[in-house]
Amino acid sequence: MIRRHLGGMVALASAVLCTSSAWACPLCESETGERVRAGIFGDDFGSNLAVTLLPFPLFLGIVALIHFGPPWARDGSGPSPPQGTGDTNRP
Repeated sequence: MIRRHLGGMVALASAVLCTSSAWACPLCESETGERVRAGIFGDDFGSNLAVTLLPFPLFLGIVALIHFGPPWARDGSGPSPPQGTGDTNRP
């Protein structure tokens, strides 16, 4: 399936990357543009990127826990219900 769309993807990528409008930005070569670029890609870029991306694995873990259930629920060795609750479905 990827081979079928590979030509289209290459054409789209080359059209997006090779257009002259990407280099026509008047702010990119100005002093303001260079200050903005220096502020974004400065010395603390790595730490800012890590702090920005940190919630995604955390939320992915929470979603996986909700979807698949806690690890002890799969093998049945989790916490047992209190005695006398009438739960007769457990082996």
